[in-house]
Amino acid sequence: MKRRIPIAAFKIPVKDIFLSLGSLFGNARAETELKQYVAAALNKKHVFFVNSGLASFFVIIKSLKEIFGKKEVILPAYTAGSLIVAIKKAGLKPVLCDISMDDFNMDVNLLPDVISQDTLCILGVHMFGIVSKGLTGIKDKGSDVYLIEDCAQSLGSKINGQVVGNVGDVSFFSFNRGKNLPTYAGGAIATNDEQLAGKLTAEIEAMKGQSFTEKFSILFKILALSLVVRPWIYGLVCPLLSRFREVAPAEDIEVKKYTDFQVKIALALLKNIDKLSNTRYENGMKLISGLKDIDGVIVPKIAQDTQPAFNRLPIVFKDLGKKKRVELALRQAGIETSGLYFKPLHHMFDLGYKKESFPQAVYLAEHLLTLPVHPLLTDRDLENIIANIRE
Repeated sequence: MKRRIPIAAFKIPVKDIFLSLGSLFGNARAETELKQYVAAALNKKHVFFVNSGLASFFVIIKSLKEIFGKKEVILPAYTAGSLIVAIKKAGLKPVLCDISMDDFNMDVNLLPDVISQDTLCILGVHMFGIVSKGLTGIKDKGSDVYLIEDCAQSLGSKINGQVVGNVGDVSFFSFNRGKNLPTYAGGAIATNDEQLAGKLTAEIEAMKGQSFTEKFSILFKILALSLVVRPWIYGLVCPLLSRFREVAPAEDIEVKKYTDFQVKIALALLKNIDKLSNTRYENGMKLISGLKDIDGVIVPKIAQDTQPAFNRLPIVFKDLGKKKRVELALRQAGIETSGLYFKPLHHMFDLGYKKESFPQAVYLAEHLLTLPVHPLLTDRDLENIIANIRE
């Protein structure tokens, strides 16, 4: 059996899973405690939980549409295709903005040419866990456009010592598998906007809860997730798991309540989130330091006042042949890599743009390779990654 490092991993302690079993039958106290924890961390008065990060985004934009009546949602041209599914399901129009090759996030300097009279909101995404620093200046420039902060990949990232999620009018997080704090599925919303909070309260109260069968299925999946990400076990099951990977955005969105069992798991995992986030940051910065002077390799620029809890580390190869050789070498060394999203949004969906539009996003999608940075990596693994890329 060969040891293999997955691209994204979080080792959930089995004891925490079993200590949370009682919540399969309900635990309102645990949800109140989790809300208080998140509200304090984000300095937000209103916190809500649903069954996924995507569901969180959907109920936010659906509510904003009812409040403001506008139609356009601005988002980066390179991000998760499922966001387009949510925007269209809400009866809204996606409007794209190109990215910056400095940090691979949305280039906010282009926003004045993208914002219109019908702009409902701007979706600022902290891609890969890297803080989209430009978001802090959107409100400072006098924009009255609503700002949604997408923290799905960045739980634990910080700017000026504060965790992300503090900048937007509303922010959302994902607890889905592969994220920085996975309860297999789940999402959180945080805001200080009273009008939006009222709409969200009504939406979530009307949602269906999970059946006992669904709760038991989540329990089984969390337990399986906690085991299979361990490198020796992952090396054994990796060929089987590859058949279940998502290669295209979901066609629809299921919106349900977050389970009490998952709430309890999230509370247990949050005890160590600072330590785990620091490890993600340190691992990512070690890789950046070891790769930054390689000719033909672009690494993200990390602002000094930010501390990304990298979900994974993005690097760009100018030579596609070199990218393929590195992928193969790392796979043979037992290190999993990923291109993440293989196309920019306007190549995934017919959004009325030309194929050559948003050249930075097009280039990134083709030349990107992401590397694991999670806490299961050892110093030797990091050195191995660097050595294989430097060859």
